[in-house]
Amino acid sequence: HRDSSAQSMVVTPSASSNQIARNGGQKKLRDSTNSFNAYSSSPSKGSSTRGNNDRHRKRRYNKRRNDRGFLRVNSFEQIDELIQAAFDYQHLSPRNMADVWHRISHLLVERRGQQKQQQRQLSHELGILLTRTQNGIAKYKPVQLTLTALSMAKIIKAVHKCDNGKMNHRNMFHNLLVRDTATKQDLFQVIASVAVPLLSQFEPQGYANLAYACAIADVCPTFEQSSTLYDLIADAIVALKDLRPFKSQDFSNIVWTYATAKASHSRLFEKVADELIACHDLGSFGPQSLSNIVWAYATANVSHRGLFRKGAGKNS
Repeated sequence: HRDSSAQSMVVTPSASSNQIARNGGQKKLRDSTNSFNAYSSSPSKGSSTRGNNDRHRKRRYNKRRNDRGFLRVNSFEQIDELIQAAFDYQHLSPRNMADVWHRISHLLVERRGQQKQQQRQLSHELGILLTRTQNGIAKYKPVQLTLTALSMAKIIKAVHKCDNGKMNHRNMFHNLLVRDTATKQDLFQVIASVAVPLLSQFEPQGYANLAYACAIADVCPTFEQSSTLYDLIADAIVALKDLRPFKSQDFSNIVWTYATAKASHSRLFEKVADELIACHDLGSFGPQSLSNIVWAYATANVSHRGLFRKGAGKNS
């Protein structure tokens, strides 16, 4: 299972890295206040220089805005500038904030935007952006929740082994989201707490993306009676009366994620298998999707003879 480069709302072993853009991942960042707020800092001898820098930043960012006041997130090639621009906008909408984290994850995965300027200030601004995200997460819609969770998980994966003592972007994110395990756990717990009441509104790909984000971030949000987010996502899928909106890749992603995360849920695997046998022509499945499904059932130690026979017939 390969992790795409932060551009797929449907994260699968074979997913294209361009799909997230088509699913709203890289939408434009809107300045909801139509004002540009300079970052706060205590007065110092260089305050006049800082003021000049703020004005320069304002002019530079305004060049990246179109006639309707939108900031083109994809135009940012430096993580420094993107974090500072997002920090300066005090009231980003949920969609805007999700897009910022998505773009950051993309730049980190591609190892771009590695300038080393104003790291202390940048680290401070990054921490505030994360706090704003958590404080505003209750207003997020399902697609924004999954995009944020997926972007955070990709950031964590990209910087997981970057603790080399150097002051750069990757270590800055490592210190915030990997070394400080409590911050990571709290972030995903907040996302999960908002997502659970909305699970009935999720699109098929949303279920897989949310579960997959937790798997690659190595977190397992828990709720009352020791139920986990994996349990509740699976229960929501099992409760659906009609799985026909699910595509072959959705089924593949879901069972693959549960098998990889070792999240046992026999009713989920049984319902998916029954649906595949009853309604889907496995001959239309791509080789990658079919192999992932077979691997997931074998790894999860779930036996479903009808599904295996149908799979064998497709390959014969």
